[in-house]
Amino acid sequence: MCGFTGVYNEDILNIKYSKEELCHLLHHRGPDYSAMMIKDKFLFAHNRLAIIDLSSKANQPYISEDTGTILLFNGEVFNYKELKRKYKDIHWKTSSDTEVIIKLYDSLGPRFVSELNGIFAFAIFDKRNHKLLFYRDRVGVKPFYYKITSDNIYFSSEIKGILYFLNKYDMNYCALYDYVEHGLLCHNENTFIDGIYSLAPGTYLEVQLDGFKYLIHTYWDISFTDLSYKSESEIYEETLFLLQESVRLNLVGDVEIGLSLSSGLDSTLLFYLLNEQGADRLRSFTFGFKDKKYDEVSRVYDNNLLDLHDHHPVYLDSNNMVEILKEAIYFFEAPLGGLGTLSAYNMMKSVRDTGIKVMLAGEGADDVFAGYQYYYAALFKDLEYDVDLLNKELECYNRFHNKNVCYNSEEYREFVNTLSGESVIAPDGTMLNSDTYCSDDLLELVRHKNRDDKKKGSMYLSTLKSVMYKDLKEKKLPKLLFFQDRASMANSVETRVPYLDHRLIEIMYTLPSQYKMRNGQTKYLARKILQKHFGVTLNTDVKHYVATPQREWLKSNLNDEVTDILKNGYLMKNGFIKMETFLADYKQYKQSRELGNSFFVWKMLNLEFLLSSYF
Repeated sequence: MCGFTGVYNEDILNIKYSKEELCHLLHHRGPDYSAMMIKDKFLFAHNRLAIIDLSSKANQPYISEDTGTILLFNGEVFNYKELKRKYKDIHWKTSSDTEVIIKLYDSLGPRFVSELNGIFAFAIFDKRNHKLLFYRDRVGVKPFYYKITSDNIYFSSEIKGILYFLNKYDMNYCALYDYVEHGLLCHNENTFIDGIYSLAPGTYLEVQLDGFKYLIHTYWDISFTDLSYKSESEIYEETLFLLQESVRLNLVGDVEIGLSLSSGLDSTLLFYLLNEQGADRLRSFTFGFKDKKYDEVSRVYDNNLLDLHDHHPVYLDSNNMVEILKEAIYFFEAPLGGLGTLSAYNMMKSVRDTGIKVMLAGEGADDVFAGYQYYYAALFKDLEYDVDLLNKELECYNRFHNKNVCYNSEEYREFVNTLSGESVIAPDGTMLNSDTYCSDDLLELVRHKNRDDKKKGSMYLSTLKSVMYKDLKEKKLPKLLFFQDRASMANSVETRVPYLDHRLIEIMYTLPSQYKMRNGQTKYLARKILQKHFGVTLNTDVKHYVATPQREWLKSNLNDEVTDILKNGYLMKNGFIKMETFLADYKQYKQSRELGNSFFVWKMLNLEFLLSSYF
């Protein structure tokens, strides 16, 4: 895992920069080795976090001795050993996955990326064909940012690598509006900086350097092939095999690997899959809070299904939350999702201090195995063609969730419509606040922008497959992976996500609904594998949404500090927000006996720190 920055300019020798400053910018992403190179009208800078092949032979920028092709690479190719065996006619000189990328590109051309299984973002300068190519992995585990003007091309693992070269830049008002109004992040290619874009997952961008003409190609998407002809036993065995294979591949590397652990199904299944691979002595980490109501650490210790070897609990306290949030905003270059995201960032500091460079995590299981509670709405809509089956599922749902919902009743219709709404659950576990705080000035700025969000389909999708697909592409997974990358890489730690192997995603998204949700419970296949293969049955508690004391802290512990920050800050002075309206609502929120929704406060605090830092 690494960080890189690049610039292409006809007059590259006259670009102002400092090698020390440039390499320091992304030092946190790669503290093991830094290098900078000017060649062929390019400036390349790379910071390496050495994980596979720790020798200097795998340092970057990596140049092909045969073709002059240059590579800047961030990530891992998990199946690099298999690819070396498959393409045995190629003369391999190192034991790194970096060499695999550049030599397969030279041999197979731009579509070679379909051969790779991994998490990656990389740039290739093809000297023979005088073109530049940007690649990003299938689901967007690793970030890639770029800016193309009439005479410059900039690209980097983080936005700050591009900003370093810009004399001035403007805010992206559409991104600001989307976040303030809807709480949206990472749902399209926009960033908070106008003209700097995030390369979409599963795509590569090809720039012809003669004229700067470029095209974005999609190399991966879900085909939704019909698998209904397969028996349940076949589907079970194939899913189990893919899980085992993904975990095996995610263990590649030449450094120690740790485990991010919670008390839920995803972590428990991953724990047993790792044990099966012989990785039963991993050091594990859990973030938590001293408040027993939100203490995930105690839940992990109380889970007698987990035979912990060397476990490290990490706590976040309200006394230093604001200070840590300010620090994190610099690395995230965007608002954080909630107190849970900040706690994960804080936990990764402890991981770094132990010397661990790689962590495995259970993120993505909700997206792959259908774990979100609002998926019930889509499931019930799918089952309306068979009322008997629908009533059976409703009966199971009512039993597990202590509800009394009957088909075709007013309560049922309200229930389905509520669950199928866009972003109905805030990061603090409550229903999203519908109030608007966008000022008239901000609305006017957005009105004059050409909104090209590249969105497809309705905001209110009616089937489980389409809802899951939207979560994979826009709503859930992109920001989840963004938060994870920034939280870990800010601390020089790579996080891997075994549940997001593209082969597993392809089969799970294609399967009929009954293999995702059944008998009133989510994640049917994951539960079955845990029970049948490992002999483990978890309790049937409803998924916890409220996992942090964010509401209490913003309502009481930190309310005076937050108010002072916002009263005298950037947002108040620059008029993007109806700050007086917000402060009145915040005052009312603090005085209310109900905990209510705190996300509207969290958004403003994050925006204040973000915009005051970059503008």
